[in-house]
Amino acid sequence: MVVEDATVGIEAAIAAGMWSIGLGPQERVGAANIVLPNLIGVHLSELQTQWR
Repeated sequence: MVVEDATVGIEAAIAAGMWSIGLGPQERVGAANIVLPNLIGVHLSELQTQWR
């Protein structure tokens, strides 16, 4: 699992076959498996249900 806020970071995660959480706007990190504006109030258990 990679948490990234840059397009190149998401691209690198995808190239490595890893799941990714993109932080920021859809147009920048939209290729990530999960896209969030930030991590405020996010709990690991919520993320786990999304990547299974």
